[in-house]
Amino acid sequence: GPLLLFFFWAFSWRPLFNLSPLGPAEGPAKGGEHWSEKYTVTRWVLVAYRGVSEWFRDSSLLHYVKILIAFYNIIGTFPKVFNIYWPDALNEGMVIANSITKADVLGLPGFKCLSKDLDYTTRLLINTVTPILMTLLLMVPPLLAAVYGLVRHGSVFGHPNFAGVYTAFCYCHLFLLFLYYPSVSIMTLHSFRCDDKLEVLTSDYRERCPLLDTGGFIFQWAVAFTFIYPVGIPLSMYLMLRWYKVPEIATLKLNKVLVRNLILLFKKKTTTRESEVLSQMVGDVAASESLFKERVLDLFKMIDKDGGGTLDMEELVSAFKKFGMTAKGLERKISRLMRHYGIDTKDEITPEQFEIIVKKMTELFYLFTGNEDSLDRLSDKQLK
Repeated sequence: GPLLLFFFWAFSWRPLFNLSPLGPAEGPAKGGEHWSEKYTVTRWVLVAYRGVSEWFRDSSLLHYVKILIAFYNIIGTFPKVFNIYWPDALNEGMVIANSITKADVLGLPGFKCLSKDLDYTTRLLINTVTPILMTLLLMVPPLLAAVYGLVRHGSVFGHPNFAGVYTAFCYCHLFLLFLYYPSVSIMTLHSFRCDDKLEVLTSDYRERCPLLDTGGFIFQWAVAFTFIYPVGIPLSMYLMLRWYKVPEIATLKLNKVLVRNLILLFKKKTTTRESEVLSQMVGDVAASESLFKERVLDLFKMIDKDGGGTLDMEELVSAFKKFGMTAKGLERKISRLMRHYGIDTKDEITPEQFEIIVKKMTELFYLFTGNEDSLDRLSDKQLK
């Protein structure tokens, strides 16, 4: 507990200073000694600590830690939930793991014997007040940054590192809530769980059931902290999500994925290997029509090896296959295009007719640029 608090407290302090590993840019200090030489050891320590903290923050290690915490939280409930005889060593291990992951200091073996004589009221106070005290300690750096900014710059947000300090505070505070929320919520709600026959608390048979004394301290304290922890924390999280419009952002991201998948499906059904190869050879007609015409003419001349100025169907199909268009029914597709534009398949194909065929085969390949992430950004041509 204290070590964890120290780590998070130190982590929240670091952005307040944010010292550069290279030292100030003023140059030599008094006496000709450079600042970085004068404070070399301190600088090394700060750089090392910053590197470790940044690695911990940027890596995915925290996600694995949270998974382990949740796992041992579940494992720790087995001795109470299942009416099974567990070996003593295994039972003790599950209890210890549960106490550590729930940050329940009073449940650890070293403290459990000391807290045995504490009454339920004292344990309830310790469990409910400790997270608040830890939060107050974590608030010291952002409060100092706010006071400094107000005094020196005339604004609460005037400190140059205020954003980093506030972000670090939120980061540490949310992780502490993740640790303390289960144990504190369970402890608070257990204040309402009584043995009806004996009229005592099931978690501490020394205490009379608080439900029978609604004006008593335990009942009123438990009711107040029920709204703070079991109800208040999820509600505040939900309100923050709504405040920062996270549901709208999630919906927007989902719509982007749907639009992109719709475009991919459209391309898959409307473009072929032939259109892909031709598009890479002649480019996009919408980008530069003159360049497109020039490339199509060059391609026509490349296929027209005899220099006759026209192509027959056999020459065209043979050339397309050499370019990598080996799909079945290639000749049938070209014939269908020619008939659609009133070109007799038995006649020779002129450069103008060849341009029409190529343009039709490539027009859909460059229809979408890849930047379309919503229906609002689609043009009329793309929607058609």
